[in-house]
Amino acid sequence: MNFLQICQAAARESGLSGTGPTSVENQTGEMLQVVNWCNYAHEDIQNLRPDWAFAQEQFDFETISGTAEYTPLAVSITDLLAWKTNDFRVYLNAADETFLTYLQWDEFRYTYQYGTSRTTTGRPTIITVEPDDSLFIYPIPDDEYTIDGQYFKKPSVMSVDADTPRFKSNFHMAVVWRAVMLYSAEISAQDLYYHGEKEYKKVIRKLEFNQLPKISYGAPMA
Repeated sequence: MNFLQICQAAARESGLSGTGPTSVENQTGEMLQVVNWCNYAHEDIQNLRPDWAFAQEQFDFETISGTAEYTPLAVSITDLLAWKTNDFRVYLNAADETFLTYLQWDEFRYTYQYGTSRTTTGRPTIITVEPDDSLFIYPIPDDEYTIDGQYFKKPSVMSVDADTPRFKSNFHMAVVWRAVMLYSAEISAQDLYYHGEKEYKKVIRKLEFNQLPKISYGAPMA
């Protein structure tokens, strides 16, 4: 479903008269509330878990020889929520790709931002995230290396009729039912709230199974 269809479904499931909004734009009154409920619902779901697969994005950038610090904007990332810190890699070519070791900023600063370490150059082996979300690598690159990894995106906002949620269409009813919950809570319609919550949980459980990391087990003990 697109944003308009989601709003129409939310209006219908909430028991509102008519067919719902004819557009998500330039609405007023009750139909504006429907549009807002659906956007709030979409945002709630995106914020429900920090590790949704649909919120992850790959990136890569070329280092500049002599430069160790890179802001998100400097590497063309404008929607950063958080870096995925267990998957930073470095290479000059595919044959020599290796993982970078991630350290927390305080440990990195204590160890590698002290004395002559401040000016050590070479192939990067260590990476950290500064408090302002900039990446800092060590040693200072002595060549144009490629840094590759993943990050989690900020929640998106739907604004036009054709916009769609970030996750797959078979889970879009989660937005509808969450919007129903928001509406019924506002008007104190307890039965409608419980119905919306029951249906919402059904879809969310399926979304979690589809979009969250699977639990893995180690080899059996001898």
